[in-house]
Amino acid sequence: MRLTDAEVAARLAANPENDVCILRIESGDYGCEEIPDPPKLWLLLQNTRGEKFSLELPEPCVTGLGLTEGCTCRREDLHA
Repeated sequence: MRLTDAEVAARLAANPENDVCILRIESGDYGCEEIPDPPKLWLLLQNTRGEKFSLELPEPCVTGLGLTEGCTCRREDLHA
């Protein structure tokens, strides 16, 4: 899913309790490293100021929070 900055801003404005929008979710790239248990997913996010950043979160955390590309959430929930 590709969202424009305006689409991200609209989604965040529609959900003022949230401060980040999930732009992409992908499997982690471990190269030659051992895959952790549980495996981690890579997330690309955009905040209310338009800044983009990434995080790696355990797959069960992403699933448990119901995160999908295009959804909004609170950044603090990603570190719980």
